[in-house]
Amino acid sequence: MISEQQLEALDPQVRQAMLSLMSEVAARDEQLRAKDALIERRERDVAFKQALIDKLTHEVAVLKRMKFAATSEKFAGSAEQKSLLEDTLDEDLAELGREIKR
Repeated sequence: MISEQQLEALDPQVRQAMLSLMSEVAARDEQLRAKDALIERRERDVAFKQALIDKLTHEVAVLKRMKFAATSEKFAGSAEQKSLLEDTLDEDLAELGREIKR
């Protein structure tokens, strides 16, 4: 960066050109910071939406298993099977909740 003393020693036209250039650089830096913030915000949105898609996909799979399972494997058939499925579902939902909070 050029110091104030060096800037004052320059020819007026050169000094004006330097000031103009420095102003443009500052404006571009601000634009880059704004774009970086936008990219970061969009990355968070994408991560949230992907976690939501994963959660819904899992719920659909669970519901399909409950609806189309063989009679001996139906969700309501056994208290032990129901308990295991609920435990797995609770773990999956907790994990998705942690991912969404990130």
